[in-house]
Amino acid sequence: MSHVPSDQLQSGLFRLPRELRDEIYAHYLLEEDGYFYDFESRRMLRNSDTVSNELKANEPTSKELVPRSSALSLTCRRAADELRWVALRTDSVTFIPGYSEHYEGEYKGIKSRAGRFECLLKYVQVTKMDIMVYAKKLLTPEILGEIETRYPGLSKHFRAPLTAASMEEQGSFDTQWFLPNLFNNDEFGLALSIDFHDALQFALELIRGHDHFDQLAKKALEPLPPKTLQHVNMDNRRHRNLFSATSLSTILDWHPAPWAIPSDTELSSIEQLLTEPKPKAECIVLADTFQYTERDLDFSRGFEGVRWHFSACAVTLGFLKLYPPQKLRRIKIREDCKSVSYPERHFQALGFYMKENPSLRIEVHIGPWMNMLPVGWEGIMDRRNVNGSISGDCALLVFATWLGELIKLPSHGLPADRVLVILEGQCSMSLELWDKMKQAAGLQEAMIRLSHEQGLELPHYQADPQAQARRTAQYFRLPCHLPDAFSRWSKTSSKGGP
Repeated sequence: MSHVPSDQLQSGLFRLPRELRDEIYAHYLLEEDGYFYDFESRRMLRNSDTVSNELKANEPTSKELVPRSSALSLTCRRAADELRWVALRTDSVTFIPGYSEHYEGEYKGIKSRAGRFECLLKYVQVTKMDIMVYAKKLLTPEILGEIETRYPGLSKHFRAPLTAASMEEQGSFDTQWFLPNLFNNDEFGLALSIDFHDALQFALELIRGHDHFDQLAKKALEPLPPKTLQHVNMDNRRHRNLFSATSLSTILDWHPAPWAIPSDTELSSIEQLLTEPKPKAECIVLADTFQYTERDLDFSRGFEGVRWHFSACAVTLGFLKLYPPQKLRRIKIREDCKSVSYPERHFQALGFYMKENPSLRIEVHIGPWMNMLPVGWEGIMDRRNVNGSISGDCALLVFATWLGELIKLPSHGLPADRVLVILEGQCSMSLELWDKMKQAAGLQEAMIRLSHEQGLELPHYQADPQAQARRTAQYFRLPCHLPDAFSRWSKTSSKGGP
């Protein structure tokens, strides 16, 4: 006996036109505050602005969504099929940073995948900087020109190695490369900025095909030779080789997207290549009658208790990979805490999904005291003085970095009429920072105009070799040290741009 699918016209609901049924479904599933996506449980929850991140992370099922569609969808398959994507089409979905600590893997006491990812990014970045130091002879004026073309303003970090290589050929032992100082928090933030990160990767790719590249690059993965007094200042690298000698190709090839959420397997495969940090007792080196502290790097030390998060945008992108982006209409991305892996760059990846779904609208919430500050993860402890303050020049630089990335969103397929960026923070500190930003923009514009009119060279921030030698002095950035287009960005933002 054959079974013919029924249209179930005996039901008054299914005798209505589909358009009317969709309207009924939309009212049936409507949530006033929309839905909230919980990264830890991978479930949709009823949204509530009063539920803290800590509560959502520790009790991911306490407000678990048992859809009101359940009763209706269980009545028949047709109702279940028609109800399947209605909630995503009719309600907003809010994403917040993803906290991940409930996984089996861990490294040096850090259980969070986000924390392990951040530490690995630093280890790999520093190793690539070391490789560039040893392979500096392969840089050419032509390669510097390509770096300058793609990354304007960053070629200064690569021009010094070329000069040093030339001086070595002339018998000089001055091998100083103007890389940011790894042990100065301000400069280390620059070393790990997304622009420098990309420029360094690009430079390595340009010289990687050279016949002598592997021979030179492997020196960064070899243990340091015993130091003597005359060799103390001749080698820029004072830390151990961070990765094993056989890991060169793996390190050079590992260049994950900033918004990636790597698996435990991927992280473990890189972690197993790391060498062990030196105990503090081994960091004191005697060279004849000279004693100094040999600094080693251990990015996991001191951060075991930090709550690491993937950005809300990274969580959004992970969600969109799993579910048809055409089904969503309104997304709210709330970056309400500091996140790993250059979060200011993550929004660019949304352009693909905006193109796939012309009906999609995105609302982004950010703020200086929500997710931008302090500077770097080290800044959580190191950049605060006894009064609990944060250096104003560092705060401006971080703000400028975020603003610069947001201004570029339309060029990545996120037009201003479909993406609303809300800068939160009406407290006195936020308003004061905004005022300082506008003052800095005006000063920057005036300094640049004066330098052009009178033919004066703008002062450099720690670019002077003599300034490099005076490490005990304290230096502060001037407005002209902000990104070149900072004043234009601030004006666009004040006029309501993204």
